[in-house]
Parts: sequence; C-alpha cells; structure tokens
Amino acid sequence: MFSRFIATGGFVGAVLGALAAAFTRTAPDYGTFAAYGYFAIAGIVLGGLLGAVLAIALDRPTRE
Repeated sequence: MFSRFIATGGFVGAVLGALAAAFTRTAPDYGTFAAYGYFAIAGIVLGGLLGAVLAIALDRPTRE
C-alpha cells in the first residue's frame, strides 16, 4: 500500500516539476532539457516523500 502512495506522489511531483520548469526562465548555462530533468528529479523526491508521509498518516489510526 505504501508503494502506491510513494509512486503516485513521485509521479505528481515529476509533473509539477516539469510544469515549473516550463514556466520559469532557464539559466544560460543550462539547456531546457536539463532544467526539465532537474526539476522533475526534485519533484519525484519531494513528491515521494510527501506520499510516504501521507501513507503513514493515513495508516496510523488503523493500527491502534
């Protein structure tokens, strides 16, 4: 069950990261593809962590 929350959070984070990269100006040293990659990776990590925290929070009341 936890893996579904983490994977969904990572997917949503990657999409949000790609959207953030699309609407921001890139630095002249980096290409557009690199900006998408960096933002997507950061989104995957943060989204996965938030998904894990949400899964733990929702699972906690059922363990009592």
